Amino acid sequence: MKKQLLNRKRLLQLALSLCLILVSANTSWGQQTIGSFPYMDGGFEGQSTGNLTQANNGSANVWTKSAANSTSSIVANASLARSGVKYAIGNLATGGSNRGLQSPLGASVAGSHVIQFYYRNYPASTNIQAGIAAVNGTIQTSSATSTDWVKASFVVISTALVSTYSYVGRLNPTTAFSFDVDDVVVYSGTVVDETAPL
Repeated sequence: MKKQLLNRKRLLQLALSLCLILVSANTSWGQQTIGSFPYMDGGFEGQSTGNLTQANNGSANVWTKSAANSTSSIVANASLARSGVKYAIGNLATGGSNRGLQSPLGASVAGSHVIQFYYRNYPASTNIQAGIAAVNGTIQTSSATSTDWVKASFVVISTALVSTYSYVGRLNPTTAFSFDVDDVVVYSGTVVDETAPL
């Protein structure tokens, strides 16, 4: 009888240990790391929903906007996001060049990097730009199909800075507008990596 009770105790301890391991594993795998700079949280899953705060040159751990009158925000809606549950709405305000979305600050980088992201609801055939800190990528023209997710990529040669952020959407629009962004990634390189993941 005592031996049977001991086995039940061990079985309960084993079951509780297994539950703890599974919960810990689920928490650590809750977000996929993509690109060379995982602190960016380019899928926005680790960000709080709501309006972004204004910061001239980025901020630690959170996405920001550069213009005080911009209404950029993080939204949770799995049926509208390209992947995951959350995505960002960038807003470019009128009156001066502004960065609609700025990634969290990270380690300084130098050399050629690729900024890649997906956008939607951007005014058709309008200039779109991305960059790293004060270094701008070449201005491109947005897709004529603005209601589907469209991939954009920019090659930017950055200089070493004390801390670095990347941005999506830097323009001086004559009319303010908003656009959706998801799955932002930055990686070292001189060309876009089209290799499918293993």
